[in-house]
Amino acid sequence: MVQTINPNQFSQSVVKGMLAKDISKSGIVAGILDEAAFPGSVVHLSTGAFNKPIPVFSKSSVSEEGFGVIIYNARKSTLVANDAIEVAFAGGPVIWMEAAAAITAGVQVELANATNITVQLFSGGKQLGVALDGASAAGQLIRVIITKPTFDV
Repeated sequence: MVQTINPNQFSQSVVKGMLAKDISKSGIVAGILDEAAFPGSVVHLSTGAFNKPIPVFSKSSVSEEGFGVIIYNARKSTLVANDAIEVAFAGGPVIWMEAAAAITAGVQVELANATNITVQLFSGGKQLGVALDGASAAGQLIRVIITKPTFDV
């Protein structure tokens, strides 16, 4: 099915391959905190739930790989569970992609099917990026942070 976007639409829906410009330009993603933390805390994507429409973050321990760092907010220096936060992260552009199966937020993904352009949980192929959102079933659109090329260099 070919999807066409009319530039005169006021309420455009997200389509596969669309750049998430609000995140890609800034390197900052808005989210919700699931436990108490402070600005400067290293966080990772919470894998306990499917994180749509906004990501949920947990504090990282020294043994966990961090996703990013909570940005200082002059209005609130001590954060509690369910507070809105902004997280600075390093990575490439953020692209809307179709999930080939259920995917948990925060996991590495790879190309599942080049014809249908779907992504799946990384299983040893060529890593593409990190799932910013979770999908409960195949066919759902999720944001993927492109972190690696899909070819050997």
